[in-house]
Amino acid sequence: MIVGGAGGYVTIIDIEQSSHDSFCAHQSDIKAIYCSKANPHLFCSGGIDGCCKLWDDRALNDNIPIAISAGNEYSISYIDGDSYDKYIVTTSIGGTIAIWDLRRFSENLPFNIQQVEMDKSGIIERFDTGHEV
Repeated sequence: MIVGGAGGYVTIIDIEQSSHDSFCAHQSDIKAIYCSKANPHLFCSGGIDGCCKLWDDRALNDNIPIAISAGNEYSISYIDGDSYDKYIVTTSIGGTIAIWDLRRFSENLPFNIQQVEMDKSGIIERFDTGHEV
């Protein structure tokens, strides 16, 4: 289990071993954690600093992430990924959506929404960027 919190700290909890380890991952509070669907050792953290960082729990000794996103003007509020961990999406408090190719994590993919379908409550059900990713 992985938890992000105040002060930029990430805590990894091993329930089976009844142990935990914490490390400072961001300069300020962490608002989002994403655990890889394809690799149990990878996870992302996002915080008020506007950065999304990719981590490998096998290599946390130096508190250096595998990759860092190019940055966001606003605090990251949510992170999710596809089932193969080829792409992740981040949303920010400022309302921006960014799609990141994990093979080129520092480069934000071009993202121009051409069509949005919403349900009655205003939740996006489907969107079309007009190009294949």
